Amino acid sequence: MKRIILAFSLLLGALIYLVMRISVNTLTLKDISLDVTNPVTFNGLNIGIKTNIVENSQESIYYISMIPIYLLILISIILLIGGLKRKK
Repeated sequence: MKRIILAFSLLLGALIYLVMRISVNTLTLKDISLDVTNPVTFNGLNIGIKTNIVENSQESIYYISMIPIYLLILISIILLIGGLKRKK
C-alpha cells in the first residue's frame, strides 16, 4: 500500500511541476541574459503554444487539451480510494 501512495504522490508531483513550469509568464534565457515572453500559455483546460506562423493571429496558436490528463487523474484517485477502502 505504501508503494501505491508513493507512486500516486510522484505522479501528482510531476503534474504539478509541469503546470508550474508551463504557467511562468516570462522566461530567462541564461546564455544571453535576456527575459522574453513565454510562448506557452496555460488556462486550466488547454495548453497553448504560440507558433507565430501567422503574425498576431489566433490561428497561429497550437492548443493541447488537458481534459484527458484530468480524466486520468480522476480515475487514478477513484481507484486509489477504492483500493484503500478494500484494504481496511
